[in-house]
Amino acid sequence: MLSPAYAVPDFLQRWSAFYPDSNSDEIACQLCHQRVDGGDGWNGYGFDVRNNYIELGRVSIEQAFIDVEQLNSDVDENQLSNIQEIDQALYPGWVNSNTNTIFFSDFTGLINQPAPFQEPEPVIGPILPQPEPPIEEDSNCFPIVASNGRFALICL
Repeated sequence: MLSPAYAVPDFLQRWSAFYPDSNSDEIACQLCHQRVDGGDGWNGYGFDVRNNYIELGRVSIEQAFIDVEQLNSDVDENQLSNIQEIDQALYPGWVNSNTNTIFFSDFTGLINQPAPFQEPEPVIGPILPQPEPPIEEDSNCFPIVASNGRFALICL
């Protein structure tokens, strides 16, 4: 039996309507996905949105967008939050280096991946403190990274 597909053009249209003043969506499906046609394989931003919508069961995709606005999903050096990058028409899931991580639905991934395109340079202002993500004290999960760059999240 096939799993339901969640990465649909409707989500991009809803993102565009939710952030009408941003041009971050000019890269279409690659705003969240590794590939131009979407599918399995998300950048950090796309995986955070996916997890908030699917795994945490948010009521709407728009609520998932809001839930990840204050995160720095691409973990870039500029330390801008997702919403700061969206407001500057940057790509919150990508950095201009070979340090991108691609996440898959089976909780494996690839590290040290290039961005599929060149991102515009951000306008850096004062760096605001970022909220710490919640840490589950009883979490028994940890990443295992193989020499080929693939990783898996192992939970005991």
